[in-house]
Formats: sequence, structure tokens, C-alpha cells
Amino acid sequence: MEPRARYHTTEDDARDTSIDSLWHMLSAALATVEGLSSDRSPTFEGKTSRDGKAGANAGSDGVWFDIFGRAFAVFQLHTLFALSVTLLVVTPLVLIALNVVLSKTDKWYLLSRRRYLHSVDDDDPIPLNGWRGFFRYPIVFIAATAAVVGLAFLLTKINPYIIYSS
Repeated sequence: MEPRARYHTTEDDARDTSIDSLWHMLSAALATVEGLSSDRSPTFEGKTSRDGKAGANAGSDGVWFDIFGRAFAVFQLHTLFALSVTLLVVTPLVLIALNVVLSKTDKWYLLSRRRYLHSVDDDDPIPLNGWRGFFRYPIVFIAATAAVVGLAFLLTKINPYIIYSS
């Protein structure tokens, strides 16, 4: 506990603290363990299993994380699984539907060199620079990969212990 300016920093170790502070932390830890182990209230009781053990298979696995330090998200593990599966199924279906709509409306000209207007007055070709579309995927892929790597690097710089949190 003392000195407070070093609490939870790189100087928060036994060498840089006082004996009284270490004794206080030890006594607090012992009191906490004694209080938890001697608790006889029904607060922490779970369902009884078939073999008579209390608390077996009680509760559910939870998932929690903060959102940019502004909100705290808490939900059950099966909710995270359902959300992940939904996103993994819905996203490709939306992309396939978008491709079908673009091709049906005659707007799918990814690699086309020229496009003709369907009007009575003018049949001059309009250059679309279709080869630019050929290079869009690699450029977008590199940009997206760089963004993910950059954000992961930024996250480890802001909170280097996030890797050890799960």
C-alpha cells in the first residue's frame, strides 16, 4: 500500500516497499482467505450434482471485456458463440447476394475495359479503366492486414498485459 506513487508500477516490488506495507498485504490476504473459507451462507451454493457434490456444474461460463474504456460488456459464452457463428454465416451470404444483385442489374464490370450506354442516342464506349479493379483486391487486402497488425501493435502498447488476461 505504501508508497502509493509506486503502486502497480514497475517499482512495485518487495525491495521498494516497507515491511509494514508487506505485513498489511499479507494480513489482508489471510483475512480474505479465512473469510471466504469460513463462509457458511447460501450465497455461493450451486446446484447439487448426482454424486452429492455441492456447486458442481453450477453457473455458466461468462465473457467480459471493456469497450474503449467507456463501457463494460458482459454476456454468456454461448451468446458469444452464437454471435460468432451468425457473423460467419451472414457475412458471406450478404456478399453473395450483393454479387448476384450487381450482376443482374448489369453493374458488375470488375475487369471490363469498356462499357456501352444503352441509349438510343449514343452508343459511344465509355472507358471504365477496368484493370484498376484487378489491383483493388491486393491493395485492399494489404491495407486491411496493415490496419489489423497496426491496431494489435497499438493495443499491446496501450495495455501490454491484455495477452495474459484470458
